Amino acid sequence: MTVRQRAGAVTEPLLIGLGAAVAAGYVVAVDPDGGAGLYPACRGDLAGALSSNLLVVVLLVLAVLGWIRWLLARATDRPGRAVPLWVYWSSAVALVGFGVVRNLPFGAWLSP
Repeated sequence: MTVRQRAGAVTEPLLIGLGAAVAAGYVVAVDPDGGAGLYPACRGDLAGALSSNLLVVVLLVLAVLGWIRWLLARATDRPGRAVPLWVYWSSAVALVGFGVVRNLPFGAWLSP
C-alpha cells in the first residue's frame, strides 16, 4: 500500500475522530442549555462521573478503543474482524437491564 493509499484509507476514521473532538470541545466550552459558558468545576471528577453515569463512562471507553482499532486496521491495511452478532444482542440486553435496574429501589445507586 502506497503512502497516498494509506492516507486515503485513514481519512474516514480521522475525520470521525476530529468531529468527536470538536463536539466534545464545544460541550466543554459552551453550556448547551444556554448558560454563560463553562460548566461548574466538576470536570475531571471520575468518581462523580462513575457514580452518576456509569454506563456512559464505560461506553465512552469502549467507543475510543473501537475507534483506535478501526484506525489501526485501516492504517495497516489489515481487515478488521466483524463484530459477532452476540455482542450486539448482549449490548442491547445490558442497556435495557441497566435502565430497568437503575429505576428499582436496589439499583438507586446507579441513578444520577
